[in-house]
Amino acid sequence: ADAADRDRLLEVRYHCPDPRLGRGRLVMDLPRLGLDTWTRRMYWQLILPPDEHVVSTPPGFLCEFRWGWNGIFWGREPLLSQSELETWIGAAHDADTSEGANCYLFSTLGDVPACEMRTAGRSWIVLGASGAALVAGLLLIYVPVIRHPGNLLLAAVVLGATGMIYPEPTLLVLQAAGLGLALTLLAGLLERGMARRRRGPAVPDVSGSLLEQDSTQTQYFTPTSGGESAREAVLAQKPASS
Repeated sequence: ADAADRDRLLEVRYHCPDPRLGRGRLVMDLPRLGLDTWTRRMYWQLILPPDEHVVSTPPGFLCEFRWGWNGIFWGREPLLSQSELETWIGAAHDADTSEGANCYLFSTLGDVPACEMRTAGRSWIVLGASGAALVAGLLLIYVPVIRHPGNLLLAAVVLGATGMIYPEPTLLVLQAAGLGLALTLLAGLLERGMARRRRGPAVPDVSGSLLEQDSTQTQYFTPTSGGESAREAVLAQKPASS
């Protein structure tokens, strides 16, 4: 109590010998400084393997990263690196373990004893998103009623609303659905080519006048007894012209 105004640095390092559980729901206990201690700002850096991604932000946390090109993929880049975080808190600089991994940075304030999030493997994300995109594309190709403008407008509204409510998972899913969209485009091109083959070559439209000129039969029209004219076809064979 006599030195309450002094700045203190507490650095804790601990090792978990038990192997980590499988991907999916992840619950972690966060450091706590006491029941009556108010945390003005806390940064939490989460480093995952390259093939694992966070699909839901922990409740009570803000995302401290921006979207940008990470090689050939559109990914999330933390606003502060590990070295900058160590400099900000005054901790000793350690080896950067975020190279080649998926690094996430979150921030919060107050007392947050634990956090909960969900992660998923890249292969499962690509499989689910591309499979859904492929199924939707095949339905558009082979079920004409789905191509109704009203249905397309409804799908666009739902997709836009989902992107506004959950922007980060939507961007992740849209990027992972690229393989399914490519397969849908290929299926559309194949269906168009098969439809042309089924229709066969175009048959020219032959008018009735041409048929009458090439015919070897002559039509005769005779009036009826009541004065009304009616067509009566009397076929007579005549020699074909040279």
